[in-house]
Amino acid sequence: MFDAAFRTLFLSTPARLSLEDKHLCIVQKDKESVKIPLVDILCVMLESHQITLTNALLNAFAQYKIILFACNRICQVGYLCHFWGILEALVCCNLK
Repeated sequence: MFDAAFRTLFLSTPARLSLEDKHLCIVQKDKESVKIPLVDILCVMLESHQITLTNALLNAFAQYKIILFACNRICQVGYLCHFWGILEALVCCNLK
């Protein structure tokens, strides 16, 4: 079966992420909330440590097979840093 997910979301500012009617709802201070259908999302990358996710959303990510990446505290300067941080995490996990 064809997987229709195509969006990669990169969040680098404080936000609250929750689940609303099979949509990812993103709420940020002084901005309008944004809703994105879960079926459209391939992966989500979180750069800020001030992003809050609900348990219901994490469960929905698993159900829809959405990949979630979170940066570590050392590496917070952009996408390339995320890439190396992810590789480092994968290598460390595989060595244990």
